[in-house]
Amino acid sequence: MAELTPRQRLFVAEYLKDLNAKHAAVRTGYSGKSRANGNRLMVNEAVRAEIERALAPRLAEMETSAEWVLVAIADIAFGDVRDVFDDEGPLKTSRAISLTFRRPATEAGFRRAHPDGKAR
Repeated sequence: MAELTPRQRLFVAEYLKDLNAKHAAVRTGYSGKSRANGNRLMVNEAVRAEIERALAPRLAEMETSAEWVLVAIADIAFGDVRDVFDDEGPLKTSRAISLTFRRPATEAGFRRAHPDGKAR
């Protein structure tokens, strides 16, 4: 595989900032009149390989995988609503909710409303 030119290395670094090939190409000094420069760089084998190499650690660090999402959705879809809401209707406290429901709800940003209307 061919080695990257300095400008191609700069393009890769810029692309990794926002994953936008056109903007990365413009910031690297290519013409901003079309998306062609970004697209051309993205199909270059050496550039693409370097981008994939650089993105690999980011992808590995992501805790939320497609499999985890499907499992969480299934847990919620087939769960018992009584595990989440108390007999009077309000959402149970986080300590009272089973871990099956607590983890997805917490990561999604759901919060229990306090009687004063503020999320807790």
